[in-house]
Amino acid sequence: MENYEVENYNQGKSKLAAMLLCFFLGSLGVHRFYLNKIGTGILWLLTGGCCGIGAIVDFFMICLNKTTDNNGNPLMKDVSDEASRVFAIVVAIMMALPFIAVIGICVVSLVTGSVLMLAA
Repeated sequence: MENYEVENYNQGKSKLAAMLLCFFLGSLGVHRFYLNKIGTGILWLLTGGCCGIGAIVDFFMICLNKTTDNNGNPLMKDVSDEASRVFAIVVAIMMALPFIAVIGICVVSLVTGSVLMLAA
């Protein structure tokens, strides 16, 4: 009987579940509780994911396979690396758009010599 080794298989925590929890509930630390990182989960819950920055960093760390569970086990690769990278790139672009818009408004204001007033 031959011994078959299944590549990238781990009975641990799901990478897809961790990604989705972090994306939707990252500022509450739900993904940290899912990974059995209770101490930092409580910290994330009390600080809003360390003012959102820690939640964003965690999201990209999960997408780039740099996150482990509390025991140091890698997450189960139930989503391809390419798909998680694409998801991370799309989220990064979505996060950058408001900053690009503000920079664009500032440039237009400087060029035209007037301040743009955005009416509500």
